[in-house]
Amino acid sequence: MSENFQDSLQGEDRIAARYARFVLQYRWPIMLFLLVATLLGASQIQYMDIRNDPDTLLPPSNRYVATNLYAEHNFGMGNLMVFALRVKEGDIFQPWFINKIQELHRKLVALPNSREANFIDIAAQKIKFMGADENGLVFKRLIPTAGISTDDPELAREQLAFLKEGIKSNPVMGPMLVSMEGPDGKLCAYEDYDKEACVATAAYIIGDYDDGVKEIYLPWVNQVRALMDEYGEDERIELLVAGEPYFLAWMLADLVNKWWLFVLSIAVVVVVLWLEFRNWRGAAFPLLGVGATIALTLGMMGFTEFKLTTMMVLTPMLLLAIGIGHSIQVTRRFMLEHAGHGDCEKSAFIAICHT
Repeated sequence: MSENFQDSLQGEDRIAARYARFVLQYRWPIMLFLLVATLLGASQIQYMDIRNDPDTLLPPSNRYVATNLYAEHNFGMGNLMVFALRVKEGDIFQPWFINKIQELHRKLVALPNSREANFIDIAAQKIKFMGADENGLVFKRLIPTAGISTDDPELAREQLAFLKEGIKSNPVMGPMLVSMEGPDGKLCAYEDYDKEACVATAAYIIGDYDDGVKEIYLPWVNQVRALMDEYGEDERIELLVAGEPYFLAWMLADLVNKWWLFVLSIAVVVVVLWLEFRNWRGAAFPLLGVGATIALTLGMMGFTEFKLTTMMVLTPMLLLAIGIGHSIQVTRRFMLEHAGHGDCEKSAFIAICHT
């Protein structure tokens, strides 16, 4: 069958013919080997180590990078997340709002891998009123641990006045704790905080988390999103969230949540293949080859536990885009040859040689 065809081949074509002959001669062992390898590869996909961590992209031997990483690992402030609560009417100096800030502060501290000592907000333990009286220096928490009183209006006014004074008298922490705005909606400079036109319209909670959070981004960000949904239901406030750990974790979660896009792309490919070949072999065979390639590639990534960025999640799409073209070439050539003479082995030989 293939001897006469092979006699006319020379150079690279002859190498391709020998390869095709080898594949056809040992097709069953090769298919069995590929099946087992694909199944083993698929079983390793679960061990893929996807990290959305910019620190892994930096050269650790660089002295500046090393110094920065040492400081972050030992003292924190390397993974900051900011919650901003903005009142839609009035200012923030209302019992319900301050107590809500305190409640949210405690829930953010309760999240895994938090560094409570580094939190910065009006409810944080280390943020205190700094002043002096006849007895010397005074350091006192801005709000009581029990929160602003909701039963005694007079006591609540005193507590809120103390909080307001503590914020305005602290030029370092004040702008980090609240947002003061003028009538035109523009931010007030610190020296203008005492002016009546400047109103505190938002309060910030700056949370710090250690590097361990990077290993649990998906469950961690789901907890954060649950808090956002809970506090976002209050129509009296507007909730905004920012920060590196939240952004990176949500990017990863969004990729996982959009799994259906990959399924949709496969469905589109199946439809196109069916319209092209008009039979099940033409629609299925190219996808079998590409599917095995994807499973083997991702399985190898999982087996080696190589740290991957979120962009590597696009690897299946890249393999699909590249592999499907070659698979279609082989399938089309086989089906054209088979339609001409009906010899499956000869058709396969020619298809492999020419593609």
